[in-house]
Amino acid sequence: MLRLFWQWLAAGGLMLVGNFAPHNPTRAYMEWIGNWYLTYRTTEDLERLALRAEIPKEHFSITSEPLGVDLFLLACKRKNSVSVQKRYADYMQIEKPKLGMFAE
Repeated sequence: MLRLFWQWLAAGGLMLVGNFAPHNPTRAYMEWIGNWYLTYRTTEDLERLALRAEIPKEHFSITSEPLGVDLFLLACKRKNSVSVQKRYADYMQIEKPKLGMFAE
């Protein structure tokens, strides 16, 4: 599936894929109370998935939120030499439309 996402991504497009890390501190609650079982992956697992999906190593990076529980594979089909991190930073600066009850 990741390979298809990469193939369908337009030139200059940014792909963001999330996954929980194995050391998720709320894992027991999610599984016992919520009956929510996830496939947990490490940064190394995400890197292997990206390479197996034939995403060139120079076109992706793996990052996380501050606690390191939510991992993110960022991949960019660059038209030029802009880095993945720069492309993501530019994307985050775009004003997003406000939707539904979460509008400010």
